[in-house]
Amino acid sequence: MIFSRNDYVQRLESMKFNGLVKVITGMRRAGKSFILNELYFDHLIKLGVPESRIIRFAFDSDDDLDLLEPFSAGEPIKIPDRKQGYYVNSKIFRKYISSLTDEEGEYFLFLDEVQFLENFAGTLNGYLKRRNLDIYVTGSNSRFLSADIATEFRGRSSELHVQPLVFSEYVQGTGLEPQKAWAKYIITGGIPLVALMSDERQQISYLSSLVTETYMKDIIQRNGIRKIQELSDTFDIL
Repeated sequence: MIFSRNDYVQRLESMKFNGLVKVITGMRRAGKSFILNELYFDHLIKLGVPESRIIRFAFDSDDDLDLLEPFSAGEPIKIPDRKQGYYVNSKIFRKYISSLTDEEGEYFLFLDEVQFLENFAGTLNGYLKRRNLDIYVTGSNSRFLSADIATEFRGRSSELHVQPLVFSEYVQGTGLEPQKAWAKYIITGGIPLVALMSDERQQISYLSSLVTETYMKDIIQRNGIRKIQELSDTFDIL
């Protein structure tokens, strides 16, 4: 079962090589990474873009971070950080990208969870000087809200804000008749991963965990909230 999300794919297509960093924002688990790394990737391949010209890198993936080892020259790849755990050494990452690209052809750069890259705005703004690089990034933490992006990139970005599945996408992806689909959608919503779960108890459990383990933590981190129990109680009331 795949949710096609054609509207977002077409909007990314319309931004192609516009001279700006394409920043894909939205709530966690809304499908940002899937839209970029699977749907838009497949779209470009169908258009005839060679796979070697599409560089995909996730900063929260140890498998991808292992690719940086040959370029580290003894420097640490992960820089410890008290708040978010670590940053990825941007100097090493730039060496890696230089090894995969040249000045001749056009390249697409898909960077997932870019908030883990040290000084990500500086690195990406530097890449904008290379006209043959088309840059797309996703991010998920409390530093990646629309207001922060405007400040970080200073007019050098296009934002695509991804929402969870709308009802028409839910019906198309699940194959359910609209009446049956609505009975489920109105209870569990449009998070794609949840929509793929067959057991309602599993769906509710996952959604509850998502609120407490993800959204709550982002709000606490961004606003420096100390009265965590009071915030939790407010969530319960809402």
